[in-house]
Amino acid sequence: MGRVLQVQDVEKYYGNKNNLTKALAGISFEVEGGEYVGVMGASGSGKTTLLNCISTIDAVTSGHIVIDGADVRNLKSNALAEFRRTKLGFIFQDFNLLDTFSIRDNIFLPLVLAGKDYDEMNAKLQPIAKKLESLIPAARVSRMMRTPTVSWRRESVLIVHPFPLSR
Repeated sequence: MGRVLQVQDVEKYYGNKNNLTKALAGISFEVEGGEYVGVMGASGSGKTTLLNCISTIDAVTSGHIVIDGADVRNLKSNALAEFRRTKLGFIFQDFNLLDTFSIRDNIFLPLVLAGKDYDEMNAKLQPIAKKLESLIPAARVSRMMRTPTVSWRRESVLIVHPFPLSR
């Protein structure tokens, strides 16, 4: 499948010269297609910061993040929005849904932004609902169906849900 993610010497600082916090220091790793990767560490160790940088929610201070051959630091605003919409999927801890949208509309939103037609969107929704119902207890299906990421196949899915290690 090839390399889908390359993180090279990533550093992330917050604050200013007089009060600088180094959240990430020289992080490097690679992920091949088909791999599952877990990010674990103590509370405050930089898990969320790393995931935010990889997912382009936050920018790195230095270093490079290459996803599917594209260095995300080089993408400008419109190109970055297109990249997020077509290459990344997000499943947040609290789902970050639009409260005024129905479950179906939350799922349809990324497809509408991608210019898909209604029949295609509806055709994609039905098999997803059936698969989820067979894998997940009914009480959780409606919650999962609110996740826009399930609406079409993505090359990368980032699950932004940090799990701190307890001692």
